[in-house]
Amino acid sequence: MVEDNIKVFTNRIAGANRSELIVIIYDIALDYMNEAKTELENNEIEAYRLSIKRAKRCINYLSSVLNMEYAISMELLRVYVLMNNMCVRASIKVEGELVDALVRMLTNMKRAFVAIAKEDDSKPIMTEARVVQAGFTYSKNSINEIGTSIHMWQS
Repeated sequence: MVEDNIKVFTNRIAGANRSELIVIIYDIALDYMNEAKTELENNEIEAYRLSIKRAKRCINYLSSVLNMEYAISMELLRVYVLMNNMCVRASIKVEGELVDALVRMLTNMKRAFVAIAKEDDSKPIMTEARVVQAGFTYSKNSINEIGTSIHMWQS
């Protein structure tokens, strides 16, 4: 994942509530899947497998945070297990069709959680983290970011 995307995801996570966090995890998984597609096209098999592995971690996280008190959670778990198995097969067989199918599944699942997140007016999980600062240096031909930090304070 490119550094700029990491910074964007970090800032989004800092201000997200629980529902928004799930949407962000879907976005991260989709980002890894799209990287895998590009790496496969460029015949970068090891990088492809690493991207699949990272997307699989996102899917595993989504399954680990299910609240099994709700009946829908069992159905979601089945979908996540299927997606997990598809990731394993995609990594072993190096098949772009599986990656495409996973992207479609993740996109459809994300769409449902986006609708849920729109109705969730709970507070951000990280209520104390909101100020983001970056330091810059500059030279004759460029500007360089030297650090990013999220400051905490009591609310």
